[in-house]
Amino acid sequence: MRLPRTFLLGAALAGAALVLTVLLGFAFALGENVGMQRVRTAETRAAALWTMTPTATATSTATPTVSPTPTPTDTATPTEVPTASPTSTFTPTPPPPATPTPTPAPRVVVVRSRSISFRVPAGRVHQENIPLRQGDTLRGEFIVHAADIDFQLVYAGTSPPTVLESESRVEGTVTFRWTAAATGPYVLRFDNSYSFFRSKDLTLTYTVTRPEY
Repeated sequence: MRLPRTFLLGAALAGAALVLTVLLGFAFALGENVGMQRVRTAETRAAALWTMTPTATATSTATPTVSPTPTPTDTATPTEVPTASPTSTFTPTPPPPATPTPTPAPRVVVVRSRSISFRVPAGRVHQENIPLRQGDTLRGEFIVHAADIDFQLVYAGTSPPTVLESESRVEGTVTFRWTAAATGPYVLRFDNSYSFFRSKDLTLTYTVTRPEY
């Protein structure tokens, strides 16, 4: 009697399933057993370690005494001393120098004026005496109409007289000017003493002026 293939295939599959179930159950039981042994082993080790660990004696820990923090008292605030601010020093500006008032020019007055003509003979001297004060000015000119003559301006207030100006053998028109440094007699000398034969004709004009303040 031959069984159908379908039946045989189902039986085989059922058997295989049964075997697989048995194997799985065995494996599960084995794994649970191994797991329980590991747990027990771990518990045993833990108990041993607990027994071996010395119980720590509780020592009284000294509680540090907290010192009270001193409350800051009111400190004296330093009084701010006002600093004297530098004051501007007033430096007076010096006044400008006073401009000197110019002294007015003195008024000049003519105290003497003269114009003369004269002849000086050969071998002779002609003198014109003119008194002057200190500060007076004598100015003038003379004309030698022919030939020449010697001329001198002399201060006769000393002994011997002081020759202030001297010209030799002048001819034509000659001008002169002198301001008296001292009061006294002054002399205009026309000297023809060096001539033996010839007289000299001259014209003299002069003016004396004096400043008045």
